[in-house]
Amino acid sequence: MDLHSLLEEVSRDHFPYPPATPEETEKFERRVGWKLDPDLRAFYLHCNGGTLFKRGPDADYRFLPLSEIVRARVAIFGEDKDEDGPASMYAICDLRKPPVLPR
Repeated sequence: MDLHSLLEEVSRDHFPYPPATPEETEKFERRVGWKLDPDLRAFYLHCNGGTLFKRGPDADYRFLPLSEIVRARVAIFGEDKDEDGPASMYAICDLRKPPVLPR
């Protein structure tokens, strides 16, 4: 599936947030020290995050807006320490509760 089709599906079947502005993408890139790749840039210019399957704060699956993206070790452990993982990994989504897997 191409990116355009995926973005259409997000808009049709899920709950995207309003698009990020070019200024927001630039601010994010300055804050983290790296550039969004073309597909992530297109996603965030299409929608600055959103929820999947369910709208609102109780949604279990959420793509984070640019302003909430942090290093994975900060998202997981609450601290930015080298022993908690590489500085180059970032969390762009949030799962409120783990799925229940069949036994």
